[in-house]
Amino acid sequence: MECTRSISHFHISRLCEVLPRALLASFTFLLCASCTLSTNQSTGAPVRTVTIKHGLYIEPVTLELNVGEQVSWVNDAPGGQVQVQFKKVEGAPAELGFSPVAQFQRPGRYAYSVTAISPGVGGDRVITRLEGTIIVRDTPASGTAAEAPPSRVERQPPLPVVAADLPPSRLDVVRVKGGRDAATSYGYHPQQGVLIKIESVAASPPELRAGDSVLLQVQYTILAPPERSQMNVKEVWMISRNSQELTRLEKQATVTSGTYAIQYRVALPPDAPEGSYTLSTLLEVLAVGKPTEDTGTTRFAIRRR
Repeated sequence: MECTRSISHFHISRLCEVLPRALLASFTFLLCASCTLSTNQSTGAPVRTVTIKHGLYIEPVTLELNVGEQVSWVNDAPGGQVQVQFKKVEGAPAELGFSPVAQFQRPGRYAYSVTAISPGVGGDRVITRLEGTIIVRDTPASGTAAEAPPSRVERQPPLPVVAADLPPSRLDVVRVKGGRDAATSYGYHPQQGVLIKIESVAASPPELRAGDSVLLQVQYTILAPPERSQMNVKEVWMISRNSQELTRLEKQATVTSGTYAIQYRVALPPDAPEGSYTLSTLLEVLAVGKPTEDTGTTRFAIRRR
C-alpha cells in the first residue's frame, strides 16, 4: 500500500513511517469517507477528466456526472502537477493529493479549488489557483419499464442569450469558455444587462527576489445581451507596497461574451525592498452607460538574496 499516492503527500507522507498499517488504514478512511481516492486498483466505474489547460484554466469549469462515476484532475502543462481541495459540505471529498481521483456516492453540487503547479521560465514555478464545480446526479433505477416516446412537437428555436463568439482583439487574451457555456454556468439572462466577474487573480511565484520577473494572471467572465456583439474591456494592473503604488499597467481588449484568461510577465526593480506586495487588478467594461467593473487582489513577497 503506497499511502502517499492516495492522500496528500504534504499531509501524511510521514505517517506511513510511524503508524501501524491498521491505524493508518482507519485514518485514511476517516479523511475521505465519501470518495474513492486514486490507487493502483480500478473500481471499474467510468472516469471523467477535468483538465487544467496549460496550467492556467479549468476545462470544464462545471462537470456533471452520475453517482458512482469517478473524476480525475490533470494539469496538461509539461511537468505540471495539480492538487484539489473541496469545500466542506456533506458528501464532499476531503483534500486530494497529487494525481487526484475521486468517486462520488451521493447526489449534490460540490465546489472545489484547484492549485496547478507548472514549471516556469528560468526554473520558477507557476502556481495558479482556480475554482470549479462537480454536479452529481442520481442514476436512473435499473429494470424500469421504458416509457413511450413523447409525440413530436414542433418548437421554435430558443432566442439567443448572448451574441455569437468572435476572436478577441489581442492574441494574449485566451478564450477559456464560449459565451453560451459561460451564460449557462452563471444562469445569465439578457435582462441582467452587461456583467463582468473576476474569477481568479494570481501572482507567480508567490516568493521571489528583487530583479526577478513575476507572472501576473487573471481569469474573468463577461456577459452581455445578444445585441451587444462586442465590448471594450479596460485592464488595470497595479503592484503596491504599504499602500504605495510601484507599478501600473493598462491595456484594452475587445471581446464577446465568454470566459477569458490573461497573463503578463513583469520584471521587478533590482532595488525593490524586501517585504509583502499586493497585486490589484481592475477590469472595466467601457461605454455601457453605467459603471460596470470588478476588482481582484492577491499577494506575493520579495525575499533577500
